[in-house]
Amino acid sequence: MRTRVARHVAWVVALGVVVLAATAAGAAAPYKVHITLKEFAFVPKTITVPAGPVQLSATNAGTVEHTLVIPALKVKSPPIKPGQTWTVTLTIPKGTYQGYCDVPGHKELGMVLTVVAR
Repeated sequence: MRTRVARHVAWVVALGVVVLAATAAGAAAPYKVHITLKEFAFVPKTITVPAGPVQLSATNAGTVEHTLVIPALKVKSPPIKPGQTWTVTLTIPKGTYQGYCDVPGHKELGMVLTVVAR
C-alpha cells in the first residue's frame, strides 16, 4: 500500500513540475526598448517592437522636462526631469502608433515618435 501511495505522490509531483515549466515557458518576458528624450526629439524617432509585452524606458538627456504620450496605447508619462528615466511595461497589439511630448510647443518643434509593433 505504501509503495502505491508513494508512486501516486511521485506522479503528482512530476505532473506539477511539468505544469510549472510549461507555464513559465509560456509567459514571455517583455521586450525591452530604450528611448532618449532631448530638445526636441526622441532618439530613435521610430522604434519597432514585437507585438506583445514591451518594457519601454525613456531617459531625459535634455535640459528641460519632457513627457512621453502615446494616446492609442494609453501611455502618458509624468514630467521626466533631466537625467531621469521613466519605465512602463505594456502589451502592444500589432499596429503603428504615434507618440509625442505634450510639454507645450515640444510636439510642434518635432518631438514626435512612431512605434511599430509587428
